[in-house]
Amino acid sequence: MTNRTLPILAVSAALLWAPPALTQQSSETSGHAAAMSEMPDICRKAVQDSPMAERMRTMPMMQGMMQDMPMMQGGQSGAGMSEASRAYIMAMRKTHPPMMMGAMASDPEIAFLCAMLPHHQGAVDMARAALDRTKSEAVREIAKETIEENEKGMKEIRAELDKRAR
Repeated sequence: MTNRTLPILAVSAALLWAPPALTQQSSETSGHAAAMSEMPDICRKAVQDSPMAERMRTMPMMQGMMQDMPMMQGGQSGAGMSEASRAYIMAMRKTHPPMMMGAMASDPEIAFLCAMLPHHQGAVDMARAALDRTKSEAVREIAKETIEENEKGMKEIRAELDKRAR
């Protein structure tokens, strides 16, 4: 593992296995099964064919790494976190399993495309959470632009994946 890989894995582990009480996430969006079901068929197949996917899911060190993460210091219940922070963390946590799984595809181009779909969806979800909570017109405009740009990006990615699936 490189020096850059471990911090990425640690953050991913924290977001993958953060206590449900922290994010108040429903059980239907948690876990690898939900992550896989939301991915396009070409991404699911690429991930299933990847030897790295199973290794990442079963790494015991990943489960213990989140204990030292700064976002966990508010306690397992997320005490002291604002509603907005919980909404942003929920958006990130929801997108990390499919993002990580998409990146595990053996084909680097498919891996990039499959990982970027949930990345863009996370940006849309966070922007919507911001729209619901902000009073700033500047932040509203940035959030609206974020939604528009990322939804356009997701359409382009899906079109490219559809071409490659044929």
